[in-house]
Amino acid sequence: MNEKRILGIYMPSYGRRIIALESLTRLRHQIQNLDPGLLREFKVEVFLAVNSDESYKAVDFVELADFFHNRAANLGGDINIGLGFSESILNKWDYLWIVGDDEPLGEKAVQVILQEILESDPDLIVGSKGTLDLITDVQSFQELNGLVSGTLTFISSCIYKRAYSKEMVEKCLEFAFTSYSHVCMQNLLIEQSMLQKVAVVEMQLLCDYHYKVLQDPLKPRREYAYRDSRVFFGKILTPLVTDNQKYIRGEFLKWWKSNWHRFSMYSDVDDFRADLVFGYSRRFLTLYPWLLLSLFPYWRVKEVIRPVPSSRIMDSGSAGRKS
Repeated sequence: MNEKRILGIYMPSYGRRIIALESLTRLRHQIQNLDPGLLREFKVEVFLAVNSDESYKAVDFVELADFFHNRAANLGGDINIGLGFSESILNKWDYLWIVGDDEPLGEKAVQVILQEILESDPDLIVGSKGTLDLITDVQSFQELNGLVSGTLTFISSCIYKRAYSKEMVEKCLEFAFTSYSHVCMQNLLIEQSMLQKVAVVEMQLLCDYHYKVLQDPLKPRREYAYRDSRVFFGKILTPLVTDNQKYIRGEFLKWWKSNWHRFSMYSDVDDFRADLVFGYSRRFLTLYPWLLLSLFPYWRVKEVIRPVPSSRIMDSGSAGRKS
C-alpha cells in the first residue's frame, strides 16, 4: 500500500481569534466531506500559528487544527507567514497551502487542490484570474504573475510542492522586510529552475478574489501613503533574495517598463522601500531611461483626466484599482 501524501494547511493568525475559529470550522467541514477516493490517497493536516496572543486557547481549536502553536514572541505577520515553509519541512508535508485567517476560501478548495495534485503532480498550483492553461519551465516571476493576472502575491492563491530547502526558507525569512516572504520563495524557486510545471485553477475556487480586492479602499492617487508604498515596492524587492544579478536585472527591467509612471505616486517619505528600489536600480545602466522617466509625475496628469472612481464596479471577469 502506497503511503498517503500530505497536504499541510498553514494558517497564521494574530488578534482575530473569532475569525480564526470560523475559518477553521469551515475548513474542517471541507476536509470531513472530501471524496473517499481522495482520502485514500491523501492526508490533510491543519496548522494554526498564532503570533503571541494569549486570547487564543488551545482547547478552543483542539477539534479544528491538528497543530496549534502560540509563539512566545510576536515575530510579525510577514515572518509568521514565512515560517509556514519551515513547518512544512519539519512535518514532512508533501504540499503546503498557506491561508489567511480572514480570507474566504472556496467551498471545495481542498478537494480542488487534492484533485489537481493527483492529476498533474505540479511544482506549484496557482489560483488565476488570467490563463487556465498548464504553465511549464517558468523563468520569470513577472511573466508568471502577468499570465495569472497578478494573483501570485495573494497568500492563499498558491500551493507549494515541498522541494525547497531549509536554506531557502531561511533566506526568505531574512527578506521578510519586503512584506512578501512567500513571494521571496516564489522567486527562489523560479531562479533555481524548480517550477517546471505550474498547474492553474480558477482563483475563485481557492479563495474569494473579489472580497480581497474590496478590502482595499479606493482613494485619490494623491492620498497614497505608507501602506500603499510598502505593498507596491515590497513586491519588486523580492527578487533580491536570489543574489543572481542577471535574474534581478531582468525582473527589475520588466517591472520598470510597466510601473515607471507609478513610482512617484506610490513613493512615501516614511517608507525606505522606494529609496531601496530606486537606489538598487541604479546598478543597471539599462534601467536609467526608466529611472529618469519616473521623475515625471505622470499620475498627476492622470488624476485630472481620469480620476479614481468613487466606488468599485465588480464583474465576473475583473476587479481592482487602475492606476
